[in-house]
Amino acid sequence: MVRAGVVKHPREWEHSGYREIQKPPSRYGIIDLLELNASFGFADAAQLQETRRQWIEQALTRNLERENRCSEAIVVGSLDFDEKVKSELGSKAMHRDIEHIDGAYTLREQSEVYDGNLIGDTEPLRLENAFL
Repeated sequence: MVRAGVVKHPREWEHSGYREIQKPPSRYGIIDLLELNASFGFADAAQLQETRRQWIEQALTRNLERENRCSEAIVVGSLDFDEKVKSELGSKAMHRDIEHIDGAYTLREQSEVYDGNLIGDTEPLRLENAFL
């Protein structure tokens, strides 16, 4: 939401991962902090929180640009994670593809779905192919 210009700092967005890491909810957390700690090799949650805070503060000093792989995807992560989310979404993810982009996997719809030229499989839908 910082890149979108909605907030100036991620702590201002109620549903941000930054906020959940800094002030973990007592119930219904989305982030598995123990697993995240283990993934980074931190000694404890306090080290994770401080390091993450420093990373964010440093990033905010740079000109942040929109990352299409994050903005245009439902999920960005490891192949296992994306496959798990796709499976859990069931029919809602039926026509979405997992792609490997810039070192990460993304779950997204094919761009052709929104192609205004209606090419390829949708060509029979062109106006000139309709009976008026």
